[in-house]
Amino acid sequence: MGGIGKCYVQSLLKDGAKGISIWDVVDTQSESFLTELEAEFGKGKAIFLKVDLSDTKQIDEAYEKTVAHFDQLDIVVNNAGVIEEVDALKVASVNLVSVIHSTDLALFKYLPKYSKTGDASVINTGSIAGLAITDYVPAYGATKHAVIAYTRAIGSKGQFGFTKIRVMAICPGYTFTPITEQKIPEKFSRLVALGSKAEADKGQGPEVLGDALIKVLKEGKTGSIWLARGGVVKEFDFTASDESVAKQFDY
Repeated sequence: MGGIGKCYVQSLLKDGAKGISIWDVVDTQSESFLTELEAEFGKGKAIFLKVDLSDTKQIDEAYEKTVAHFDQLDIVVNNAGVIEEVDALKVASVNLVSVIHSTDLALFKYLPKYSKTGDASVINTGSIAGLAITDYVPAYGATKHAVIAYTRAIGSKGQFGFTKIRVMAICPGYTFTPITEQKIPEKFSRLVALGSKAEADKGQGPEVLGDALIKVLKEGKTGSIWLARGGVVKEFDFTASDESVAKQFDY
């Protein structure tokens, strides 16, 4: 589990979450993290499920195991991400397909049945790479653009009128986590160096995202996109660009 995911879990528990189901394909640190959570928040607050999010069947099974254990589900956070530009299919499967599949299950199957708070929410993790053109990680950036577009569409007022479930996204700027240490193909190395240096000047620790998650859950409107960059968390304003595009199509 990466740094952002850990901070999401800790922030939710600090904010009063009764329990959390943690999913990750990597389980090498799961026992130590669960022990750490138990020491701070008490027994039975979290379970770990080893899940390959590029496999939709494993996502289905993880939902079933989660509701079987807690008999409640109020918040879904889709946070998986890879940058491996050499494997476009894996990037698309983990970064985009899993988000769409998980959100679909949350909205139309599990949250309506298991939410007990009356304010169920889905939070997707986008990226600053989804708000601007990032030529040094084109496949990753493309998936994050898609996550943002999907979140705005499925979280629209029209969709909310049907689901009554908020869907929002948080877009981290350069954040110091294990994903920033992944190897990028040599053909992108020059651009990575340039792009990373420019964004790293506003680098932040993953704890910023933990705070951002709680802020968005408490203040966010459905369909909203939030930028967490350089330690500052704010809603991203699409108004100007939306109006400009609409005019081109005579809307």
